[in-house]
Amino acid sequence: MARWVRVGVGLLSGAALAGGLVACGTDGAEIGSVLDERPDTVAGQTVPVRVPSASIELEVGDPVTEADGVSAPEGGEIVPIGWTVDRTPAGPLTGPHAFTGYDGATEISVLSDGEPVDLVTIEDAAGSNSGAFVVLPQGQGPVTFEVTYDGLTQTVATDGSREAGVAEVYYDDAADGVESDCAQAWQQSDVDLTCRVASWVLPYTPEEGWVEDGSVYVVVQPALDVNALVTGRQRDEVAFVSDASTLDGTAPRAPLEAGDAGEGSVQGLLVAAVPVAEQHRWQAELTFTVAEGERSGESIPLEATIPVG
Repeated sequence: MARWVRVGVGLLSGAALAGGLVACGTDGAEIGSVLDERPDTVAGQTVPVRVPSASIELEVGDPVTEADGVSAPEGGEIVPIGWTVDRTPAGPLTGPHAFTGYDGATEISVLSDGEPVDLVTIEDAAGSNSGAFVVLPQGQGPVTFEVTYDGLTQTVATDGSREAGVAEVYYDDAADGVESDCAQAWQQSDVDLTCRVASWVLPYTPEEGWVEDGSVYVVVQPALDVNALVTGRQRDEVAFVSDASTLDGTAPRAPLEAGDAGEGSVQGLLVAAVPVAEQHRWQAELTFTVAEGERSGESIPLEATIPVG
C-alpha cells in the first residue's frame, strides 16, 4: 500500500513521519502532498536559481497519471520535480582571505494553490541531486518555487519569472567575477610594477550576510608587486607599508597587507557595501618605503583609480 505525506522540512518518507501521515490508499493522493517514490530522472522545463553557496537547477517534468502506486486525484496532477546542485559559491574561492563559511542551508518548496509544499532542505556540507513526485492542482499555471537561504526567499517559476530581491545581483555577469590588468592605472611613472585585479559584485558574503536593499558588496582581490623605484639607471627596492584604499569612496572592512612574493608585494581582499551603480571603482592609496639605496627610508605613495565589477 502506497503512503504519501505533506512534507515538513526536508524530503522525508511517509514511513518516517508517523505523526505527519495524511492518508493511506491506492485510489489517489491529496493535492499538496509529496509521494514517497522518487523519479529516476526528470526532463522538462528548467528553472535556474542561485544562492550564495551554489547554483541550482530545478527541473519540472510532464505530469504523470500514476506514481508510488497511487493515481492523481480529481482536479490534481502528479508532477515529477528534480533538482541538481552545483556547489560553486560566488566570490573569491582562492588566495588570501578567500570566502569560506557557507554554513547555511537552502530550503526549497513548490507552491500549491499559493501554499508552500516543502521539497528538500539542502545542507551546505554536501550536494543533493534528487527529485520528488508532487501532487499539484491541475491547471494552476506555471510551477512556482520558493527558495530560501539565510532568511531571504526567492520566488522562481517555469514561465521565467523571478522575484529575487537583493539576490537579483547573482544573475548579473559581475557576480561571476571579472579579472583585468591594472599595471597602467598607477599615476607614478618612476615605478616598475605588475598589477592584476579580480573583482565581484555580490549581494551576500559569509561574514556580512545579505546586503541591504539598494546596495551591493564590491569585492576586490588585487595581486600587486612593486618591483623597484626607478631613477635613471638606479633601481631601488621598496617595501609595502600601509593601505588607505576605498571602494566607491567607502572604506573596506579590512585593508590590504604585505604579500608573500616579496617586500614590495601586496595582497588581501577589499570588501565594502556601496550603492548600486553601473560601474564601481577601487581608489587605491598605498604607501611604500625605499628599502635600500641612496633613497633608503623615503616614503613613496602610489595612487590609482581602477574600474572594478
